[in-house]
Amino acid sequence: MKHMKIILALLLVVVLVPAMGAFAQEGSQITIGVGGITGRHYNPIWMTSGAQMASFPLILPGLTWFDGEVQPVLDLAESVDINDDATVYTFTLPAAATWSDGEPLTAEDVEFTVLLYLNPIIQATSPAFSKNLDGVVGATEFKAGETDTVPGVEVVDAQTIRFTLTGSDYLFLRKSFLGILPKHVLGDVPVEEIDTHEYLDAPTVTSGPYNFVEYEPDQYMRFERRADYWGEPAQIDTVIFRIFEESETLYAALEAGEVDIASIAAEEVERFEAMDGISTMSNPGVGYLVTHFNMGEALIGAGEEVDCAALKAEGKVAYEPHPPLDDMRVRQALAYTVDMPEVIDVIASGQGTPIYSSIFGPSWLDNSGLNDYAYNPDKAIELLGEAGWTLNDSGRMADAEGTPMRDLIYVAQPGQQSFDLGLLLQDYFGAVGVGLEIRLTTSSSFIPVVLAEEWDLARNAGGDFGSDPSVSVNYYTTCAGWAGALGFTSPDFDEAMTAGSATNDLAERAAIYNTASGILNTELPSLYFMTANVNYAYSDKVQGFVGANNANYMTWNFGEWTIAE
Repeated sequence: MKHMKIILALLLVVVLVPAMGAFAQEGSQITIGVGGITGRHYNPIWMTSGAQMASFPLILPGLTWFDGEVQPVLDLAESVDINDDATVYTFTLPAAATWSDGEPLTAEDVEFTVLLYLNPIIQATSPAFSKNLDGVVGATEFKAGETDTVPGVEVVDAQTIRFTLTGSDYLFLRKSFLGILPKHVLGDVPVEEIDTHEYLDAPTVTSGPYNFVEYEPDQYMRFERRADYWGEPAQIDTVIFRIFEESETLYAALEAGEVDIASIAAEEVERFEAMDGISTMSNPGVGYLVTHFNMGEALIGAGEEVDCAALKAEGKVAYEPHPPLDDMRVRQALAYTVDMPEVIDVIASGQGTPIYSSIFGPSWLDNSGLNDYAYNPDKAIELLGEAGWTLNDSGRMADAEGTPMRDLIYVAQPGQQSFDLGLLLQDYFGAVGVGLEIRLTTSSSFIPVVLAEEWDLARNAGGDFGSDPSVSVNYYTTCAGWAGALGFTSPDFDEAMTAGSATNDLAERAAIYNTASGILNTELPSLYFMTANVNYAYSDKVQGFVGANNANYMTWNFGEWTIAE
């Protein structure tokens, strides 16, 4: 491949593993390698990264979570009753559930967490998965500051919480995973001050099988097993989630025995398979690799006083155009420059499947009739011409006045894969006269950078998109967090996604989501590349590990893990 020499040269660097203070160990211990944390706080409300998703179920579980195939299962709740038309969900909590400080965990904690999450002040900070609870009666009005209550959230008794929805939603169990917070710790804190409360980054009162001990930003989280846990006790005494910004550093730590388990890139599987004392596992993936396009100024999700729902209801566009990517023809042109087989070969060692929208699974989905944007630079130049751009004498795209198109800015979290993808795109775009600047940022800075508008393409990877088409609601429907950052809105897409969750008939859902997929495939709010296999490497002393189809959920069966002597 024409880019392999460049990329292999970049890999010939000395990898230094940063020192981490030694932990005094009593009993069994496991160290799990994870990527950087992108959330505003180490708190379920701002859960945006794999490090959070893998660790929160151990300390702050939600009513539901996900199994290894990324399908919803009950977690904190012991049962749920769903009425016939899926408009009422009634969850029952275990009567024995307690917080780690001895206080009972009740339905009031659930109500408090939901209302805190929906509070307009919290919503202005761009919490994760902001669309999940919009279907609850009164939720959107409460988020907009129009009401002081959410009638759709009802405390029935100490162990029972009821959610009433505005319409049928057979997928609500996929949306009820918000980690529950302790009302007795945060309930008296004014919402306008809660953003600075120490609990948001040091959740020392927990409800899961582990006590939170320490969080050192950009370094690690440490948990200790709760001796008084009310449920099925964990089997490992100490859990350390060690944070790595660079995958190469993680691999070195794994090889050195400083990390016991981690997700690894496809090209690393053969290397770790050959090592004594380390096993590997490969699972079909449900995540995606994309670069989002910045089409409009992020009036939504950037802390500005914009009532997205009201603008949408009035048929108004809630975004200011961000040229040149506000023109769909430019986005489509860039898609035609990409040599997809080469991307899959370079980025995933061939272990990837092309995707043409974020809606690509599961198997019952009818995803036919999509444009594959097969490599065609002539078509790219033709579309750019239709959008008013032509090649000048210097080989750069220029407008009708002869002004060259500015260099586009590609932003990504650090790591070799991020840089490799940037190099490929830089080459592809450059071949049709479009410049690209590569900017890598820390994981903690990634979201602020995206909200600051100083970017044109933002790499994003992971997610659960292949597990169910409804996952795309949180990324591309109007007012969703990522849609706000992208400046994307499509009433037809919004309508299709609402209809898709309102039926339990798979054939009907397949047809609806095929329509939604076609909209994303045509309008291209993101440049879609592939879904790749999920690979793991782990020490042979780790027993009971069963990898998930999304590495974010690698701890889905953590209660079954043990450490061999």
